[in-house]
Amino acid sequence: MERLREDVIAEKPDLLLLAYGLNDSRGGTSPQVFRRDYQRMIDEIRKEIQPAMVCLNLYYMHPEFYTSCEHWNYSDFLITEEYNLILRQLAEQNGLWYADVYSAQQGVDWLVCPDHCHPNDLGHQLIANRVFETIVRHCPPQGENKS
Repeated sequence: MERLREDVIAEKPDLLLLAYGLNDSRGGTSPQVFRRDYQRMIDEIRKEIQPAMVCLNLYYMHPEFYTSCEHWNYSDFLITEEYNLILRQLAEQNGLWYADVYSAQQGVDWLVCPDHCHPNDLGHQLIANRVFETIVRHCPPQGENKS
């Protein structure tokens, strides 16, 4: 949030991908505080600019990561599901385009790097494809203006 104005709003993007919340879930931020902060971020952006916004949910991580990462072990599959539900609800309430990147990788552990957290190259490709699909489904056909 502290870099939102300088790194996002000042750039005046037409399209904004919001991939926010993974470290909050892993670091122990309560779902209530996360929801409040995410809504505040949307509101701050919309005060100044009106980009199309894509909300990415939290991506899939290997089960071992939830227990083997000191200081980042406050999350688990249930908390990830709760955060993803919050993200879906906020997207719906605010007219954001929702990209369900979690389901693109869910349960396929070999799509995660050996650090058990980050997607590998193919995992990143699946995430990118899901985001691209979301954008395509919301854009008007070529030559038409969606006003």
